[in-house]
Amino acid sequence: GKVKALDFMRKYADRCELVHVKDMAAVGDDTPVAVGEGVLDISAIVKLGKELGAQWFTVEYEAEQGDILGAVKRSLTALSAAER
Repeated sequence: GKVKALDFMRKYADRCELVHVKDMAAVGDDTPVAVGEGVLDISAIVKLGKELGAQWFTVEYEAEQGDILGAVKRSLTALSAAER
């Protein structure tokens, strides 16, 4: 919402060994969506995370209904594609 992911990562550059990723449908709409299907610039986040020494990228997806495993798979696909 109020903090941009890349700005936050730069501010805490020495603490980015693990990057927790949670995508949302739109700014101001906290409806969870699979990583890469919302507002986050996943490619930029992964690139900066690697530059800052991130060892792990974790996905949070907390929808209580729907295709949860499908969303996790799509999230992992998006993260893998962003790594290239």
